[in-house]
Amino acid sequence: MMTHGYYRLMVIFLVLTGCATIPVYTSDPTTTAVENEIFTVELEPHLKSGTNYFDSFRYVLVNNSDRDLILDWQNTFYLKNDARFGHWGWKGMSPEQLQDLVDQPQITIEAGNTLSGLIFPLKMIAQRSGFTEIARDEPGPRPGIIPESESGMLLTVRQGERVFREKLICRISVSHMTK
Repeated sequence: MMTHGYYRLMVIFLVLTGCATIPVYTSDPTTTAVENEIFTVELEPHLKSGTNYFDSFRYVLVNNSDRDLILDWQNTFYLKNDARFGHWGWKGMSPEQLQDLVDQPQITIEAGNTLSGLIFPLKMIAQRSGFTEIARDEPGPRPGIIPESESGMLLTVRQGERVFREKLICRISVSHMTK
């Protein structure tokens, strides 16, 4: 009698563990871009290394003009479902820099040059977020998981007195795949 119960329990266990799923994050489009006579900008969700979820965005800003551009981080926001959801952080920030951050920097991109990097929403830092995984081997603030949403950037670029604002949006989706 005990043997039949043991086998039933093993079969149930194997069925349940064999049907486990893992979330898989995708982006549509994979890269979003805006181009005009002054600049070209691309934004692409970036998978955290060794995982299947997005934790940051890669941006590339090209100055197509013959004058300097200013990337105005103070007026550039992370967008989540078409609402402003805070400012951006970048890899390499120390916890002290994060605490002292009152004004976001303004970065000059000289005529014909390109600026690029990895950025993440400050409101989704893994240290402050209950729904994110914390990687103990990474120093400083760590990007958290970008949730299923319409996510992107409201970019603000200045050239002289002219101000350019562009929205770059990707639809982040989560599907589940059997392990």
